[in-house]
Amino acid sequence: MTKYKESQEAFEHALATRVLNEENNNYYFIGDWMFMQTIGELDHFKNSHTKEYIKIHHSDQRETILSRKV
Repeated sequence: MTKYKESQEAFEHALATRVLNEENNNYYFIGDWMFMQTIGELDHFKNSHTKEYIKIHHSDQRETILSRKV
């Protein structure tokens, strides 16, 4: 079952867990990522330049999965 989460909440969680950051010229710079969806307990983000995905578990303090290009 897919549960959609507000993007603001997902970005706040990504910053709080230090998966995404506010450092320009860093691969995980928050401005380069788009929130796509929440499935189960995973928030999915897509890098706007590389098209790679990261999935952040709601209880994790780090990224859970780095996915291949789509």
